Amino acid sequence: MTVLRGKRLSKRTVDALPVRKKDAVFWDSELKGFGVRVYPTGSKVFVVQTRSRGKVKRVTLGAHGLITADQARRKAARTIARFKGLEDDLGIRLERWESELESDADPYDWSSGAGAANPILRRVLSGIVRRYDRSVMSNIHRATYAECLVGELLAPDWSPPWTRGYDRAPWDLQDRHGMYLKVEQCALLRPWRRGRSLVRRQTPRFEIAPSTGFWAEDDVWIDQAGHRAHLHVFAWHGVDDGPFTDQREPDQWQFFTVPTSSLPADRLHIGLDDLEELTDAVGYEDLWSRVDEIAAELRSRKAKK
Repeated sequence: MTVLRGKRLSKRTVDALPVRKKDAVFWDSELKGFGVRVYPTGSKVFVVQTRSRGKVKRVTLGAHGLITADQARRKAARTIARFKGLEDDLGIRLERWESELESDADPYDWSSGAGAANPILRRVLSGIVRRYDRSVMSNIHRATYAECLVGELLAPDWSPPWTRGYDRAPWDLQDRHGMYLKVEQCALLRPWRRGRSLVRRQTPRFEIAPSTGFWAEDDVWIDQAGHRAHLHVFAWHGVDDGPFTDQREPDQWQFFTVPTSSLPADRLHIGLDDLEELTDAVGYEDLWSRVDEIAAELRSRKAKK
């Protein structure tokens, strides 16, 4: 492995890291065990490595570009702290990084819009963001998060219809060719507590029930049953790794992309086993190419009719 000597990992230094024929890990000069793994494809992923009970532990923190180097550093410090029990001076450094996080904890850009001059609105919207910013989310919050995550991974080719005022659209994303996509999600863990334990969902399933009708763009109800989306993306978070389970992390999700016509017409839900028979799961890095491939095939079929 390659060691990055005398430099602190930052956006500038990570952007400048070379891409080689084999995976390479570059280590930070300030926080021991914090590094970035560079793949031959050009992808760069933050990692942390430490030793616990005589064994080396390596944890993926997130992809460069989706999280910043400073965010990854704070996550690395927390991870090491969990393994080491805040040994030596790590607790002091962790406290300093946590105070830095608190100082810029507001993730919303207030440089424009109503929030720039309205402190109450800023606090309300910041509170909403913090409610979603949890490692294990409620079903409602996770559904919105998964929809936004898929939208971000497919942008700018796909965009949500609400950006142009169509809030009641029966699909979640659409492209410039008129293809519509629906996002469904499920996770192994959910924050319903019995004592202090998370309740585990034993039988993951995804909603595939066709609607009885839909609201058109002019707010007219169309009494027409069926699916409106051409394809579905099923986002699955199946990680159960104690304190390292984090539904906010894109690399902990798997994605199944299926043409709507391939879904069983007589079912309200579909299970993970059924999805695995229909298609292979991909990670967040390959989602765009998988969706693009299926959408192109559907457009080709449509053109031949």
